[in-house]
Amino acid sequence: MNAKQRTQLQHLVDLILTDTPLSSQQTQQLDHLLQDPEARSHYLNLVELDSHLPSALEQADILDLLEEPKPPLSLWLPISAAAIAILTFILGFKIGQHPTPTLATTPPPSVDSHSPAPNASITSILGVRWAQPADSLHNIRKIVFESGLIELTHQSGVQVTIEGPASYQVTGPNAGKLDYGKCVANVPRGAEGYTVDYSMGKVVDLGTEFGMELTQNGELSVGVFKGLVELHPEGSQTVSTITQDHALRQHISNPTQIDSIPFERSKFIRHVPSREFSWHITSHTPVTKTFDISHLVWKPGDFRTVIKWMQGQDAIKITSASIWRDGVLISQDNHLATVGTLNRTSNNIYNFSIPEDQYQRGYWQLKIDFSPLDKSNSSISTEGILLLEEGLAFNASKNDFIGTWRYDHNGSSWERTLHPDGSIELFENGRLKPGFKKSHWIVEDGVMKVWIPHRNAFEDHILRDPNTLIFVNEPYRNAHKVP
Repeated sequence: MNAKQRTQLQHLVDLILTDTPLSSQQTQQLDHLLQDPEARSHYLNLVELDSHLPSALEQADILDLLEEPKPPLSLWLPISAAAIAILTFILGFKIGQHPTPTLATTPPPSVDSHSPAPNASITSILGVRWAQPADSLHNIRKIVFESGLIELTHQSGVQVTIEGPASYQVTGPNAGKLDYGKCVANVPRGAEGYTVDYSMGKVVDLGTEFGMELTQNGELSVGVFKGLVELHPEGSQTVSTITQDHALRQHISNPTQIDSIPFERSKFIRHVPSREFSWHITSHTPVTKTFDISHLVWKPGDFRTVIKWMQGQDAIKITSASIWRDGVLISQDNHLATVGTLNRTSNNIYNFSIPEDQYQRGYWQLKIDFSPLDKSNSSISTEGILLLEEGLAFNASKNDFIGTWRYDHNGSSWERTLHPDGSIELFENGRLKPGFKKSHWIVEDGVMKVWIPHRNAFEDHILRDPNTLIFVNEPYRNAHKVP
């Protein structure tokens, strides 16, 4: 950057500082100057005079805006405007505020230490068709469902993955009763003695991971993935010990008869599978990426896919998304979307419906058509994740979002408190941040939208379940509701 360019840049910054709107020509001039690395460095040095800049940058993504390769002018102008708005907001805050970070006047909600802990809570749900809906996700007493997967976490730390059709009762902080169905219990150290009662006896853990299946007519089989388990048949003084990789069956006609059987590991689902898939685009050529979603489709109904940018300087275009079963097209959503940084992401939610008469267990696939948005770049490397959601992802209401949500990003702990009046507060490591002071939020079609004035953009969010918030167009990991 030569002396003339430095003078031009300083003049443009002075205009910004005095709240003088830039003309179209001046905006283009600033755009041109910021292509030079030295100019960008000088520009950022001016911004860094503000003591609040490091945390503000986390929310504003100004570095992403400045370091991205120059897109077509029609796309760059909104980005330049956003960068200017960010700088104006930061320096304006500097003028009107003391540089010492502001402590939150009202701390985020905390758990009441006097409230008794629930015996068990539902911590994950996938594709569930309820036979008897649970009245709450917390302090569960009994769950009865026809299909799908539920992860239940006992107060002791024991995690039980239950596959429907099943009926399971919580009888204590470290105990339950299986009426019928399949489950896998993962028992951490300190929770030894976890007990599952059933109609013809009980299974007692000795520190292990085990699976058990109880048919609706009462036949039991138990297998051990690791550790030891005791089987106590009703009416018998004999206790059968089951070791790793072994399995036993108890007969209905004679409950005291116990037989060794092969351990069919594959018939048990040990964890609720992830709903997330990674993708990576490295070519200018349009490409269709295929994802196996067989483990996520447990019932007919509505599904929602979020295609999310995480890393890379190139924005990506999506033209179509479709769901297939055993090679047959079942549902398709054709609309144009883009994914990239916040200001370059739009319409990146795709909706599908699987009719009752088209549903059956099989090989289910999700196909996404990708192509680069700007083909003039010599090389491309952009990556992100894809999420397949259902339930609350469609029908969440305003009340479902109200509360405090916690997530980690760039080494800090963040909390967002959504108030019933539509206002929002942002905390970093317990300290109130000014970035969302003038923001507000609304809910449309199950999507919670936060308007951020200094970025001139909406942040979109959906719910996976009542305790999990997904950032649709930001590279943040999921947030979890603070009890």
